[in-house]
Amino acid sequence: DSVNSDVEILYLKYATDDDHIYFQIETEADVDMSDSTFGVLLDDVSDTGQTYEAVCHSRQTSSGSNRGYVSEWDGGWYTNHHNGADHIRVNNGDFSGVELACDKSDFGFTFSFGSDKAAAVSGDSGDNEFMEGWADDNTPTSGNGMDDITNSVAVPEFSTLLMPIASVILIVGYNHRLKRKYSQEH
Repeated sequence: DSVNSDVEILYLKYATDDDHIYFQIETEADVDMSDSTFGVLLDDVSDTGQTYEAVCHSRQTSSGSNRGYVSEWDGGWYTNHHNGADHIRVNNGDFSGVELACDKSDFGFTFSFGSDKAAAVSGDSGDNEFMEGWADDNTPTSGNGMDDITNSVAVPEFSTLLMPIASVILIVGYNHRLKRKYSQEH
């Protein structure tokens, strides 16, 4: 859709542990972080004061080091929690794009799986847009350098994903057991 391939978002995936939500933003081509910003906007649907309350995002320092940040909305993206270089991976070899590890404690609210929403956003107008060009925009737009944004969707609860996966594993295991039993009888 006329977006540079290094910021063209193909999909957003996630995983969790007790302290983090991990987001993977896959792009069409390898990302150039020197002029690109990636983020995952987080919407606490119970707070109707604005659309998004927090963002987990990338930044490249003046030395060229990539960093992960979480920022809260307070009339702007000003409350920044520096998560460091260990909270971001870029073009990991298996895929093109950005992986972010977001500390749940930095969101400013308790993220509720199954109801709260997330949207991935990218742009190639700068390497630090949530602290610069997008600092005052709750939802970045194409008028201020945003190139691509996904639809805001509810992040499913882990158990919602676990049951279909567990069912498939059980079915495959049961079929394997039947095959083994049948081949031993004949």
